[in-house]
Amino acid sequence: MTASTTPIDSGSVGIVLMTKQPKSSVLYLFRPEQEYTCDCCLFVQEPHTCKLFGAGFQIAPKTGGCNLFIHADDAQQEQQAALGIMTPEEAGYQDSAAGFTCGRCEYFQPKAEDCRQVDKGSEGDTPGKIVAGACCNRWEADPKRAKLDRAALMTALAGDQDGETMREYRERRRA
Repeated sequence: MTASTTPIDSGSVGIVLMTKQPKSSVLYLFRPEQEYTCDCCLFVQEPHTCKLFGAGFQIAPKTGGCNLFIHADDAQQEQQAALGIMTPEEAGYQDSAAGFTCGRCEYFQPKAEDCRQVDKGSEGDTPGKIVAGACCNRWEADPKRAKLDRAALMTALAGDQDGETMREYRERRRA
């Protein structure tokens, strides 16, 4: 696992090298039709708890998620016993009513099928690109796209309404 460096234009400062992480080091995964929320995770258990956190913390199965998401079906979820080995903070637990896909992340660049944090050329799911329906643990909510429902998000991404590059953003801000 090695990080790559990518030149980015940082305006008046000039060209800056930004280190991008390989897909494997940020747990990048793509599972079609997923929003990467607790209800589809191996560690969810009823009523509204996580096997990793134990019974002392209530999760939001339809809107919660963390960096330790492992996709599982109902049968796989039932086979695991509660562990209670970490806190929600340690796992990076947060809520997002719309989910945690790359399309909802501030670092995702739809037009280029790329990410400002993750090396799209590294080994892993979706070779040579970062896709809107994937997820990783570098996720940060995009101020606009993170709030859209799935249909509105797909429309926005298809039109690339919010997928401007850093250079486009700076040029727009200067205008």
